[in-house]
Amino acid sequence: MKQFLLPCALLIFSSAFGQTPLLEEDFESYTVGDYIGVASSVWTTWSGTTGTTEDSQISDEQANSGTQSMKIFGTLAGGPMDIYLPIGLESAYEVSYNIYVPSGSSAYMNVQEELTPGVTWAFDMVFSGNGSIQLSIDQVDIAFGSYTQDEWTSVSLRMDPINDRAEVFIGGEYIANFAFDGIIGGVNFFGFGDGNSAGLYYIDDVVVVETEDVVTQIVGCTDAGACNYDDTATIDADCEYLSCAGCTNELACNFSPQATLNDFSCILVGDSCDDLDPLTLIDIVDEYCFCGDVEIVNLFELESLSMLIYPNPAIDYINISSNVVNGTIRIMALNGQIVKEIATSNLISGQRVSLVLDNGIYLVEVSSNGNRTMRKLIISK
Repeated sequence: MKQFLLPCALLIFSSAFGQTPLLEEDFESYTVGDYIGVASSVWTTWSGTTGTTEDSQISDEQANSGTQSMKIFGTLAGGPMDIYLPIGLESAYEVSYNIYVPSGSSAYMNVQEELTPGVTWAFDMVFSGNGSIQLSIDQVDIAFGSYTQDEWTSVSLRMDPINDRAEVFIGGEYIANFAFDGIIGGVNFFGFGDGNSAGLYYIDDVVVVETEDVVTQIVGCTDAGACNYDDTATIDADCEYLSCAGCTNELACNFSPQATLNDFSCILVGDSCDDLDPLTLIDIVDEYCFCGDVEIVNLFELESLSMLIYPNPAIDYINISSNVVNGTIRIMALNGQIVKEIATSNLISGQRVSLVLDNGIYLVEVSSNGNRTMRKLIISK
């Protein structure tokens, strides 16, 4: 048996013990069938009446370590078995144990805020018959978890009366961090379950040991490379890497100011591209971030096409002239959307084009007989 039999009055002044456990209980020194409240000077029952149906007996039916554990069971309505581990600590301590719930059964336990049970409940935990866990305060659920029946599950209760916080880990997984404004009175293992199935469970390897301060925890992503990184988070949660992914190169045509994670999608001037036009070749991204090309005109060199725009910057109109008579004028936003298109037959003499555009940068294209040229236009009102 690993057990330090300290009277409860001494436990109250126990911080000087450091990391030496105040209690280590593996139930191995007892005889199967012993009442724990009789055989141990630490354990008792809710009413203090030991050696009765309220008391638990040592069992060899299940064990997390060794061959024995403490068996707790009761009726569907609860009881009469009602085991209590008085603790009475006023500084930060961890109470940990392992629990085994057979299929078709459930379990219930609570933490008391006073050394004497029945005065104030700190919180309750139910291990339901469907594998779910409910953590509640004053009969209001505050957190949920899950466990696997027919397997041993670790439970860690870290409680800090000085900082008025507590946190719970089950199966190594964080469950909750919440206000805890009493002393660590004791832990109650009651012969009750979830109300739908009778309580039946086994407890093994109980440890009470001093722990670090329990402070308010912030659940969030702790990976600095993730989109939802939270530099204040102390408990890691799911990180995601899609919403902030994009091109982070400011020189790229598709630079995304909101992107914090480079997805290697950057398109730079001079990159090869494909404008899907079968009559073009050597397609590259031009200075205006469009997929430029060399057009095939009768399989010979391109005919030169010029264009003059003024005023530029403009407010509500521009004049366009070119070295061709007939052509099509297109004005496009940087995303490729055509905001104005007109056909003209007087480009050599010049064409006045009225504009109703928001401030910004646009592209003006003149095309004629399969040739085209493009200029940048700035609207500044």
